[in-house]
Amino acid sequence: MSRRSKKCCLDATDWLPGEVIYWLNVPSFPPVWSRLSKNNGANVLRCTPESKCGVYDIEIPKELWSLWGYLHPTNPVFHPKPCDKLSWACNILACCAAKLYTLAQWTPRLLDTIVISGDRYYRDSLRKFQGETYKFTLNDLCDACLLENLRFKVHTEMVLFGALYERDTSSIMNLSKALINFFSQHKMGLLHCRHLRALVIGRDNCNGCVGGDYFMFDCQSKDYPLFREGDCRPYLLRCKTLQMLLYCIVMALEVRCKRVQFALHKVDIRYEGPVPDEDDDEIKKLQRIIARSKEKPVKAGISRICNICRSVQCPKK
Repeated sequence: MSRRSKKCCLDATDWLPGEVIYWLNVPSFPPVWSRLSKNNGANVLRCTPESKCGVYDIEIPKELWSLWGYLHPTNPVFHPKPCDKLSWACNILACCAAKLYTLAQWTPRLLDTIVISGDRYYRDSLRKFQGETYKFTLNDLCDACLLENLRFKVHTEMVLFGALYERDTSSIMNLSKALINFFSQHKMGLLHCRHLRALVIGRDNCNGCVGGDYFMFDCQSKDYPLFREGDCRPYLLRCKTLQMLLYCIVMALEVRCKRVQFALHKVDIRYEGPVPDEDDDEIKKLQRIIARSKEKPVKAGISRICNICRSVQCPKK
């Protein structure tokens, strides 16, 4: 095995310092990837060529990058009354996308596709659910889903649990230890905290190589500290190290008390191939919803859907 491959193997199972609540109180708060900050972590003005790496925004050079979509699960084009459980379906679709695409292939369009397909997946699962909506859980999502016209079989299972900010000497597993254990056996999964709060975590599917960058997908964050009041967008963070991923998770969850329980679920994905396009695809469905709401319809293409959302503008100098 080459030295580079050996380093990748050790990276996920090496010792990792435990998370600390102090990270939320340091002067750099809000998080470095917050859209409220005019500059990135290297003090480079956002929305300039120097702050970009392809479609990604550079947050910390050679350490952290971010990718932003436009459609959010709480947008009224999906449901008049937003439901956090819809984000669970979007998280499963994000895992499907990670199974099929490397991080280098992700785009803002893919993030919007995940949200649109997640809405359909959630509604299909809800129709088959025999019970009250408030009793709907992650395990009640269907075992088959579509990302656009690509079909996947999914299976979720809780594999680890613990509590945030526990000491390394505690008998209860903290998030640091949980991540080390999780990535020693699994490629991607869901992190659940505070009942409904959930994130997707994983490692890049870099064409079967031993190691790759870590990532975190979040489609629940809204308002402060990442956005202005009323703003929300799905995003993906690409982290070079497991330490950086741990830091990003803590900042995204923003849990300010100790011993809050969390659970890690593995997500097994099997890609089954494309299915015939439906005559009434999701874009047309959204167009009809907008038309019924007496809003201006989207003309064509998923990239134009951002016209119905309030996108975050670059801060003025």
